[in-house]
Amino acid sequence: MQQVFSGIRPSGVKNAGLPLSYSSDQLNAVPQFWTMLNMVRPVLTLEVTRKRWGLSNWLAFHGSGQSKKTEEFFNKWWKTRVPQTAADMKSLVTQAGSLIVKNSKVWGQPSVAISMSDARIDGWFSPTVMDAWEEFVSEHRHAKPTWSTFDRFVQSLGVIPFKSKECLGRLHVVNRFAELGFCELPTMVELGEWIADHPNLGAFGGLETLGFRMTSKNDVVLAISMINKEIIRVLGVEERKEISYSGITLENALCKVSRLFKFLPKLRKNLSLWVWAVTYLELAGVNVVNLDVTSFKNGADSYMVPSISVV
Repeated sequence: MQQVFSGIRPSGVKNAGLPLSYSSDQLNAVPQFWTMLNMVRPVLTLEVTRKRWGLSNWLAFHGSGQSKKTEEFFNKWWKTRVPQTAADMKSLVTQAGSLIVKNSKVWGQPSVAISMSDARIDGWFSPTVMDAWEEFVSEHRHAKPTWSTFDRFVQSLGVIPFKSKECLGRLHVVNRFAELGFCELPTMVELGEWIADHPNLGAFGGLETLGFRMTSKNDVVLAISMINKEIIRVLGVEERKEISYSGITLENALCKVSRLFKFLPKLRKNLSLWVWAVTYLELAGVNVVNLDVTSFKNGADSYMVPSISVV
């Protein structure tokens, strides 16, 4: 399981030791431990992000799919010379030479929305975007905007690919700003409504894999609220602090549920979601002393509810 979380085919299966089709970040349930975020956090701090060119850098980071695959480029060029203009960004790309500067598979499937073209760079670093960002920062200097307010602002900029309703990259930009403390973390209502509006993405599928049957936004909000409440109950304050637990963590974990279930048959392991959860917690250093899974029925639907004791 540790190899799976690291994106490597475990021993005992075909092509053991070779990379899985997903990277470690795409299988890791906790964003706090992602390679891409450990790359960027020391560079695009809250102080840097508030600058006129701060948002532009985040748009470029997620718009070009910066990740483990582009780590050499990011560390050698971007990290040491944070661009302030489109010309600066283009110069870094040119100087990178043969290094990989974008990753169209950063979210799993190849995406034409991911690019590092001159046209995209001009959009991200345009005076219009930077003027709007300066104004937005000024307007909210005394109070944080909500997660949804900031999401609407980023979409309103009208730059590719973030203007699309289906843009997963915009979710990640907004989440990074929430983690930095610029905007509020998502509430369960905000998160539930976002998941309900994107039924073809991973989090909705994860809820369905867990047995939830949802026909309305309210159903989704209730489902994630139930899971959130259980996670808070079974994980102590220190464990939640260690993984920076929030609704962002929950949404990401739900995305990983469906991916994990695809791999279990290949691993020839009869593992329930909750055994996987315990394995992950133990690998993260959490001492799990008891796992008791019970089931209950709600009308025609059946649910499995874990009770995990940790010390």
